[in-house]
Order: sequence, then C-alpha cells, then structure tokens
Amino acid sequence: MVPCRQLWPRMDNVLRENVQSALVELWHIGVSTDEMFNECRNRLKHATKWAQQYYVPLGGVDVVAKAGGKPKPRIRHLVGNEQNVCSHRFGFKGKLDGLVRTDDANKTAALEIKTGRIRTEHVGQITVYYMLLCDLVNQQLQPELQACSSSALLLYPHKDECTYEAKRISRFDVRAIMQIRNMLASTIQRRRQTLEEGRLRGPVWPPMIPRENGMEPSDCKRCFRKDHCYTLAASVENQPQLRPELDSRVRAYIQKWLMVIDAEEVLGAKAKERPWRTNTTLNRDKAPNVVNPSSAQQGVQKAVDGAAPEAKVKDQDAKEGGSGSSGLRYLKFEEAVLVKPSNHPNMFGVNNSEEHQFHWIFSVPDSEAAAKLQAFSSGGPRSSQLDFEDYAVASAKPKKKNAGGPFGSGTSEAALSMRALTLGADENAAKASNTTKQQQELAGSQPSPELVQSILSLPFTVGDQITISREPEGPFSLFQATVVNIDCEGRRVTVRPRTEIRATLRSDAGAQMCTTQLTDIEDLQRAAGVASAQQLSTCEFYRMDKDEYGGGFAKIRGDLMQLVCTQELMNPFVGKIKRKLIFLEPPTFSDVELGEQVGTTVMPKTPPEMIAEGTNCLTQWQRMNLTQQNVIRRCFQADDYCVVQGFPGTGKTEVLASLLELYVRNGKRVLFCAYTNAAVDNGLLRLLRNASEAGKRPMQIVRLGSNEQKVHNEVRPYLLQNRNLNSIQDVNGFIQSVQLVACTLLGCHDALVQHLAFDLVVVDEASQATEPATWCALFKTRKFVLFGDTNQLQPLVKHPKAIQFGLQRSLMERLSEEQPACVAELNVQYRMNEEIQKLPNKLIYNGKLVCGSDAVKYRKLTAYTLGDVTTKEGWLRAALDPDRKVVFLDTMDSLPEDMASRQENQGEANLCQELVRSLLSLGLFEADIGVLSPYRRQLALIKEVLGPERPEVLTVDEAQGKDKKCVIVSLVKSNRERKVGQLLTDWRRMNVLLTRAQCKLVLIGSVPTLHTNELMRNMLETCHDNAWIVPVSR
Repeated sequence: MVPCRQLWPRMDNVLRENVQSALVELWHIGVSTDEMFNECRNRLKHATKWAQQYYVPLGGVDVVAKAGGKPKPRIRHLVGNEQNVCSHRFGFKGKLDGLVRTDDANKTAALEIKTGRIRTEHVGQITVYYMLLCDLVNQQLQPELQACSSSALLLYPHKDECTYEAKRISRFDVRAIMQIRNMLASTIQRRRQTLEEGRLRGPVWPPMIPRENGMEPSDCKRCFRKDHCYTLAASVENQPQLRPELDSRVRAYIQKWLMVIDAEEVLGAKAKERPWRTNTTLNRDKAPNVVNPSSAQQGVQKAVDGAAPEAKVKDQDAKEGGSGSSGLRYLKFEEAVLVKPSNHPNMFGVNNSEEHQFHWIFSVPDSEAAAKLQAFSSGGPRSSQLDFEDYAVASAKPKKKNAGGPFGSGTSEAALSMRALTLGADENAAKASNTTKQQQELAGSQPSPELVQSILSLPFTVGDQITISREPEGPFSLFQATVVNIDCEGRRVTVRPRTEIRATLRSDAGAQMCTTQLTDIEDLQRAAGVASAQQLSTCEFYRMDKDEYGGGFAKIRGDLMQLVCTQELMNPFVGKIKRKLIFLEPPTFSDVELGEQVGTTVMPKTPPEMIAEGTNCLTQWQRMNLTQQNVIRRCFQADDYCVVQGFPGTGKTEVLASLLELYVRNGKRVLFCAYTNAAVDNGLLRLLRNASEAGKRPMQIVRLGSNEQKVHNEVRPYLLQNRNLNSIQDVNGFIQSVQLVACTLLGCHDALVQHLAFDLVVVDEASQATEPATWCALFKTRKFVLFGDTNQLQPLVKHPKAIQFGLQRSLMERLSEEQPACVAELNVQYRMNEEIQKLPNKLIYNGKLVCGSDAVKYRKLTAYTLGDVTTKEGWLRAALDPDRKVVFLDTMDSLPEDMASRQENQGEANLCQELVRSLLSLGLFEADIGVLSPYRRQLALIKEVLGPERPEVLTVDEAQGKDKKCVIVSLVKSNRERKVGQLLTDWRRMNVLLTRAQCKLVLIGSVPTLHTNELMRNMLETCHDNAWIVPVSR
C-alpha cells in the first residue's frame, strides 16, 4: 500500500493545476479557487480510501463481502479515461469516464463516476456503456475468450463517503434500453426521410405528456424547458392554447427556421457518417455466420489481378463515394513520442503546454492497394458476446434480401440493421496464404502520384480535430485527436490524442500503461494474450477523418428559442432584437443618445471626428476619404443597426478597424465577430496596426478561441488562455477592464460573452453568415453594424429546400432589401484599374464603382515593357501586353473540356502554365500572380501542371478578400452541346473572380459555349465592345 504522505503531495499539485486551468469557469459561477480546491480535496480523501481498497497498484486488498453478497471487483489497470465510443451496430455513442481491467479474470469494464445522488437511471446509463464496451471490445462467443465483464462499475465520490457499486447488467435492462432507443431512432429517421424527400413539415416529436382534466402535469411544472416546449407546441403542433399570447408572426418565424435548420442538419449528419459508410460493406450469405468479401476487398483483389492496381482501386473507391475527400486511409501506427517539458511557464490553461503528453505518429503507405490487401488478409470482423437477435434494432426502411450490414449501401440511412458475426479462421488463413505473393508484388510498386498528392488535398490541416478508426471493419471513431504536424515529404501525420493521461500520473507499480493508449485499447480487440504491441505496429491499419462538428445546430435552435421566448422586460436587448428582426420595426438614426432609464434626458452623440481629435486618431481619420468618413458617421448615428455594403477594394477592413477603435476610445465596450477565424484575425490585425501609432494608449483586447492553431500568430498573445491570470481576482479585474472582445459567431456562446453587455456589436463577413448564425451575437447589445457585400459570396447552404426557404439569404441581405434606409455604401475603390472595373460595374454594380485616384485608374504592370514580349507568338504577346489591362483568350472549340468529369480542361491548364512561366520570366514575382477557377478539379490539374514552385492557385471561396497584380481565370467550359453548367451562372461567384486583379485580368474560355448563358453573354459583349477578345490558335 502506498503511504498517504507520499500520495497527497502529488495529488495536491495535480488538483491545484486543474483548478487553476478553470479560472474563467470558476469566475463565471462565483466560486473561488480555494473553495473549489477544498471541495475537491475533501472528496479525494474518501476516493483515496476507496482506491487503497479497490485499486491494485495502490495496494488494493481483498474486501470481505457482506453476508450473501459477492465481492466487488478490484481494478488492476486503467486503460483509458474520457474514452469516446461510437457504436454503429447499436446506434449509440457515449463517453466512458473510465475504461478499466478488473481482477475478475482480467476482464474489461466501464467505470462511471457520478458526483450527484444515487439514482435509478444510472443503471440505464451504465447499461448503455456496457453495450458500447461490448461493441468496442468485440468479444468472441466462446466463454473462455470472453474479456468483457458482465458488470459495470459506479463510483460516487460524495463529500462524506465514497460509494462503490458493481451492477450486473440484466438482459431485461438491455432490452428496455433498445426499445427506447428504437423509438427515438425511428422518429428521427422519419424526420430525416421527410426532409430528404423535400417535403418540409413540422418536426416529428414524441407526443407531449397528456393533461388530465386540463391540469398541467407535475413533470411539466418542474421542467426548466417548459417555456420552450410550450412555445414549440403552440407554433408547430397547432396547440395555441398553450401560448395564447404568441403573435402569429412569431409562430411563422419559428416554423420557418426550425424547418430549414432541420433540413440543413440532415446533410451535415451525412458528413459525419461518411467515414464508417466508406468501403466497409459486409454482405450476408444464406449461412448466418458466413460473410462474403466486402466490395472494398473485391476491389483490391481485382486490382491485384490487373496491370494498374492503383487506378483500379481508385475507381472502385469512386463508385462507393470514395475516401479521398474524407480523410487518410490505411495508415500504419509508427510510434508514440513523449513531449518534453517546455521552457515557457504554464500560464492560465493547460493548452499552453503539452508536456508529459504523448504524440502519435502515423505513416501513409506507399501503396494503398498493398495496404488494403494486407488489412483484409489479417482477419475478419470479430463477433460480440451479446445475443443480438434478442434486441433487434429498428430500421426505418424495409429490409431487403441479402442486404448489407450497417456499413453497406443496402441499409437505412441511420445504419440500424446488424452485420454478420464472424469469418472462419480457416478461411482467413487460406486468404493470407494465397495472397502473400501478391502483397510482395504490390509492396514493391512505386507510389502513385494520386497517393503522393493525397496529403496535400486533405480535408483537415494542422490544428483540426480528427477521429481515428481501425481499418477495415472498425471500431470507428475509436479516438479523437488534434493534428499537430503533417509531413508531406515523409508522408507522416502526427496527432495529439484527447484521451491521453499525463505521464506524471502513472504509477510505476502495475498502473504503467502500454506505450500508448492506442496499443492498450487495440489490445482489447482480440482475446486476452493473443496480440502484442509489436503485432499492433506491424499488422493494424487505421484511418483519419475530419471530426465534423455537429453541435452548432443545437446551439442555433437554443438561440431561436431564446429569441422568441424572452420577454423584453426580462432582457431588453433580446426584446429589441425581436422587434427589429421579426416585427420588422424600421431602424432609426439620430444625433442624440437616449439614457438607459425611461424618462431620462437625452444627450448629444459625440461625432467620430471629435473622438478622433481627442484620442490621437486624427491622422487616421484624415487618411480616409469622404465616403468612408460618412459611413462611420452613419454608424454612430444609428440607434438600432446599420448595414455597411463594402464593394470590392473600397477599404472595408480599414473602415471597420477605425469604427472599432473610435468606439473603444470613446469609453464603449465592443464585441467584434465574424463567421471565420481568418476574418476575425484580419480585422484585429488592422486594428492593432492602427492602434500602434505613436501617441495612442493601448487598448484592452481579448481574443476568444480554444484552438490556437487557427489563430494568427500575431493575434495569439491576445488569446484569453495566454493571459497571465493566476487568481479569480485577476480574472475578474481583467474581464471588467476588457474594452473589445473578438471571436467567431459560434464563439459568441462563450460564457465570457454571455456575461458581458456591449455598447456595439460589429459583424464582419455578415453577407456570408446565415441569419440563425448571427442571433447569438446580437443578444447582448443595444446596437449592431453588419459589414459585408451582398453581391459577393452567400452563406454556404447545401439542402435545396433550405435554400428555397431562405437559409442562404443572410440577415444582412434581408435587412438591406426590407429596410434600404439602413444601408451605407462604400463605392470608392483602390484595387482595380479603370478597365478591369468596367466588368463588375456593367454586370453587378450598375456603374456605382469609381476609382479612388488617378494612380489606381491608370494602374498597370510595370515589371516589364511591351518591347520585352515582342518575340512571343500572337495570342501570348497580346495576353502579356502591359497596356492591355483585360484580355479574354477565346479557345473556341479547340480546347474542349474533359467529357467525363465536365470540370477539367487540360488545354486551359496548359495555357495557364505558359502564361505563368512567361510572367515569371519577365520579372513578376509568384506573390504577384493568382490563378483562379470555379472548379476544384481544374485547380488540382493546374497545380499538377505548374509543379510545386507556383503562385497561389485559389478557389473562389479562398480568393474572396484577396487581390493580386495579375489574375488568370480558367473558366473550363467548352463543349459541342454549349452547356455552361451551374457555377458560371452564379453572378456572385463570378463577381469575386472578376474583382481580384489590380493591374491585369486574363480570362480563358470558349466564346461559343459561354455565349449561350445570359450572364456570360453580357460579359462577352463588354469584352467585345472594348476589343479585349483574343483568339487562341494552337
């Protein structure tokens, strides 16, 4: 037994460190660090006594059971903590507090820690965890190979004692849990089917608790969500008697947004399903326990038989949806590296230091076909110790004969049916024997170009959250991790697992974990004692997929209910927003400011130029043109809200930063947010640059964001977790002095934002954010300003019905159309020369754009002269001529698009290559050139043609907000059928393409094909009228 005098100093240090890392949360609930430390330490005293009895590495002893009772199992080994388990067989997911091995034949059990009272429903929770564990461990049917305990463990660390229970799992509990789960799943599935078929109806919910004699049920009286429930029932389920005071406009608002949010969430759920629905089909045979080879295995086998295995495997993947867009597959685990202690102090949060944590390193195989074959040859899927036929899983779609399992194409969308149980060991051995030679042949093959580029085209990057699953048959979402490093040349990916226990907490006697948790938990996939860590590193394969965040929709629904249920007397901010957004009260503008109390005298608003003069901002104010100054004046005059339309190149970011600074220096508190982290940092960087001018006093700025990797390096010092805050008093003093809070729109749900009230909220990129996404940001302010350009990119919405019902229409666009008096325009631009400006002026802005100066008006490339390009052939000489500011290279029908994909054009990619090489040879820098296209496939082709040393090749979304001296645009479409496609008919996307160039714009396309579309025809007519069209002869 470990003496307490040796144990407590270590636990005290760990406890103080954890309490210190939660300073903001403690400040928010009003609890001091000493109070929390003493509370936790008191509970730890009782937990220590329990551990000394039941935790073997700390000297656990045999505990005599009560008369007639059974001894409670002792814990021999902690396998993992906070372990996420996603069971697609049962349709459950959960997070196990502890995953332990007990002294009951070294079996694995789930340990759940509860800090509240002992409740009956806890048995239901551990029953679910038991089922999750069974699916994770995938036990064999043979009793001698069972390694999963039939009991689950409950630990209650109360103030006075620590209660420990071992609950045996009852088959009746399992059956009852599955029945409830099936009821919920079938309801959700009916809803999904309704939305996928395009029939938007009211939400499908279980019925409300019936009322007896018109009396409100006692459960409803105690429910803290009663207001929300009654409002939904009155709005959607035609029960107006529950909320007779609810306005019809509010009911219509709720119905609309619930329908479109649900519709969009359906497609978002599919992204999370993709990893476990890709190439994992197990088709049942007539025999119950015999499984046919999966389609992915058949694809590998065909690839082995053919001459070009990589191409055939890729084709097979493409038929099933492919995995190229979802993540990396068939990775090998290489090693776990312990992060050395950092030299900098651990300030505020544990995120600042990764010391004593492991990083896992995975390698991408040279040959994916060989990796697949090896994976499928190493053994079939494992079975479970539960008799699943007793708990048949509900399926919302009718079963088909020989339908696939939960990972196949023949199942329901929720993947609710079950897969076959096992492959015979003899069959596996035969497969391994027959394919050894084929593996050797494939292993010696050269890496394919597609695989070399796979890392470069990943859907995730450094700092993103990912899930790690086992290939080929699961378990899926075995671990969550953060990407730490991507080595493209060495084809290695390094991640930091979320579930890793700090090495300093591991005891030397018995509790020492394996090299990593990954090894330990993967050890559970087989019978005890069969596998070793060496077998893990040589035989097991894994996949990585981006961990799609799905919690945003739940938060948005909560924002909707807060908006419609909050009374103005309770929260005047929310009440005012409701009147402006739902009842469409017009905005007001004035030069006086009303007091906070009713009947107080009015005060004149301080003009922004006076604020600038009194705070050393006068030089900055005088740098702005008259239009920009008038826009800021309009924002100051607004009593409710103002919409700023910032046309391309008009200095929108400069105006935004000046507005923020003037408000802050006038003694106001401001919330600045945007849809993306990049937009937040872009605005902050401009503000910090202006604020650093001589004579200005520093501002108290805080940037919110849990992921440092997504925050610009120069902004990271302003992150809340990087502030040197050591006590609740420090936190309180700092937050009370904060003048500007910056975060994303989703980050507005942070406790700090919800605690403060703001004089102004400024939303950048408001034209790219859906209306529901902006609700939360507006709840804590008396006035807001929306910055953006409704003529550029709209919010990204996928479901066609959600688009039809207005989800793609941003709040900024709606207010601009319904209340045009609120709009202030920035139309003096400093980016495009006069000729480039003609295109957006004619197609989009109705002549409103004007050049800010003669220098901008006559801007052209100066790195070379016309004499430098006289030796070039006709079309190339015309395209490079610095005096020709806009050139349209007409390929006619000589360079047709790829007829298979309809999104690639090799000829146009070659033209881009010639133009880029010529421009670089004439003295332009790579940073001066941008290559754009509406099609991602074309951009991938251009990248391949240009090679690694190339200028930026950008999608339309990536290009917004950027500009280049010379921009080359590949329009791709060229075909005999004269079909333009959908992307080129989107005038907003075309606006972004046409407004990125400063000095020269080169468009490449087929006039005969593009002329059939009205938008393209108007553009071509402008090009023809100005003699910009140059035929390409090759």
